[in-house]
Amino acid sequence: MKGDITYRYDWFLNTRTSASLSARTSYQRTDYIHEGDYFSDFNDITCTLDGNLYYYFSPRLKASVGLLCFYKWNDRVHIASNSQFHFGNQIGINYAIF
Repeated sequence: MKGDITYRYDWFLNTRTSASLSARTSYQRTDYIHEGDYFSDFNDITCTLDGNLYYYFSPRLKASVGLLCFYKWNDRVHIASNSQFHFGNQIGINYAIF
């Protein structure tokens, strides 16, 4: 069984600036029946939030700033539980040749 919810919103603040924000949550559970016995193998939850800001100096040249926040939790029955958190950022300058 797997479920996934995603939301994304884009803003055009003016003719040179745009921004985007997205949020995503997913859940996955694996169950199975083997020789008449019911087993729950693992659960997995992932949450992601990211945003970007773009500034266009010209139609070919743009600057960008991006942020990402990511959390993941999983539980493997009879093995281990695990959780991870990640935060990242990115700054860039892009120039289109064509």
